[in-house]
Amino acid sequence: MIVEINADFDLRLALMGGQTFRWQPQGGGYRGVVGGLLLQVEHFRDVFEVQVLNASHLSHLAEDEIGQYVEKYFRVDEDPEGVRSALCKDPVLAPIVQELGGIRILRQDPWECIVSYICSIDSNIPKIRTNVASICRALGEEIPVAAEWMEYSFPTIRAVADSSEDLLRSMGVGFRAPYLLKTAQELRDSKWNFMDMKNENAAKVRSDLQSLPGIGPKVADCILLYSLDHLDAFPIDRWVRRTVSQLYFKGEEIRDKEIKEWAFTRFGFHSGYAQQYLFEWGRLQKITSG
Repeated sequence: MIVEINADFDLRLALMGGQTFRWQPQGGGYRGVVGGLLLQVEHFRDVFEVQVLNASHLSHLAEDEIGQYVEKYFRVDEDPEGVRSALCKDPVLAPIVQELGGIRILRQDPWECIVSYICSIDSNIPKIRTNVASICRALGEEIPVAAEWMEYSFPTIRAVADSSEDLLRSMGVGFRAPYLLKTAQELRDSKWNFMDMKNENAAKVRSDLQSLPGIGPKVADCILLYSLDHLDAFPIDRWVRRTVSQLYFKGEEIRDKEIKEWAFTRFGFHSGYAQQYLFEWGRLQKITSG
């Protein structure tokens, strides 16, 4: 089964730029697992062709259901030109948007996003990918692809909650193991409603997320932005902090709280996309000051 997506964004930045951690270059495109779907994405002419490699194992789902799931993940309901047009009204950000082209924020599963970004604490992208792959291999379900190799779905909340700190540590997550275990147990026992959180006030959702073990302001904002449709969230890491300082505050050191307030005042509900451009540009330029 193949789903076509308009090619109006940079596929490499979307899949390999640090939003999500289950994609790898494969052939002329990228291969990754989204939910229980094993996908191969390639660029042809003016579209991305998303091939569902395990469609034969999903006979309980109609093709239109699978297609809708893929389209939701790639956020095809969005107006990318409108987003870029709004951002280009900022004279500092406009040349960065023009240089980097289309960036797309993916719509990830909230539980997967929570685990991924707990794994991101004091880590780096290659290490996060390794940790997430280990967790899926140990606790996820097999996705048969071919006789010689296997992929794995993302484990359920219960699968992680019913594991152990020692097992999680054996996957290389280190000090993050108790955070993952206790967060999974809290979510299992309290039965959070992620769909409701998409429509709630961002400040309340942020506070709720930060009540979970290991989730601080930056991780909470990543979860808000990448999985809960709060596109005004503005995650701040060293790249964003340095880039904002250099481009907008003449290298002055600015507290994260003030940066968030500044970002929403300047970019409003497009703050999340502004953050993505500043993050990618900062990494590209290897900004070291600020």
